[in-house]
Amino acid sequence: MTLVSADDVVQEAIEELYSVDPDDFMQRRSALAAQARSSDNDNDKAAAKDIAGLRKPTRSAYALNLLVRSDPEAAPRLAELGDALRAAQEALDGARMRELSTLRRGLIEELADQAFQVTGQRSPAPGLREEVVSTLNAAVADQSVVEQLRSGTLLRPARWDGFGFASPPELSVVRPSSARQRAEPSTAAKAGKAGKAAKPTRPGTASKPTEAQMRAAQAAARAQAKAEAKAEEQRRRQVLAEATRAVKEADSALAKAVRAEEEQQTRVRHLHEQLTDSRRRLDEIRIDLRRAENRHRKAQQALDRQQQ
Repeated sequence: MTLVSADDVVQEAIEELYSVDPDDFMQRRSALAAQARSSDNDNDKAAAKDIAGLRKPTRSAYALNLLVRSDPEAAPRLAELGDALRAAQEALDGARMRELSTLRRGLIEELADQAFQVTGQRSPAPGLREEVVSTLNAAVADQSVVEQLRSGTLLRPARWDGFGFASPPELSVVRPSSARQRAEPSTAAKAGKAGKAAKPTRPGTASKPTEAQMRAAQAAARAQAKAEAKAEEQRRRQVLAEATRAVKEADSALAKAVRAEEEQQTRVRHLHEQLTDSRRRLDEIRIDLRRAENRHRKAQQALDRQQQ
């Protein structure tokens, strides 16, 4: 019989805990940890501490976790849109930026509605919806956030500030694994061993540069690096400014379109009301006409009888 590893036990607990309602999280976590501790399997016992350390997600994070678990295409769609937006920014393509910004708003609203639908929240609080929308926007803007979202183990929402995002660094579950830490040597240790093993060779015919030459070379390298950094910073600011303008123009165009739609809807409603009133008035006039015709016919008949 194949034994289940401690990592597998923890992963099974993660899959279950980050799919349950946050109100049931603590009770279920305690039950799973107790079950692991009481097991005869040493791997289960080793996993108990890690399971007990899993943290409860916020309600908005829970909604997003269920979204990506129920719809595997949600995170890839966000990633694809983010890649397209970054490509448009690098190309300084304002028209494409405006088009993608409109698509982004539509996709975010669609996925937010879907997240609350799968969690059975028909009328989420405005603050809760804002957290979900902000995290989805952050996933579009930052590849690391979409990867954390893809894991289905978010702990809290991310905050999006227009371009890029500002959020606490640890958004999703980081699985502790003491066994894995013991098995893998540190990067620094590996680097130290590699540094000792690879000693530079020096050709016998090479002449040692003078101290003045070394200082001059270092100064030239620093100047070049500074110039390159300055040029890159200028280019980045230019791209950011163009992208910001594109988004503002798209937002303005969207606002105008929304206002125009509302005005047209109001106008159509008024015209419909006027048409209804006109039809009702026409019906009343037709009734009056028929009555007048009847009165006229009766009067003519009476006149004809008098003339006989």
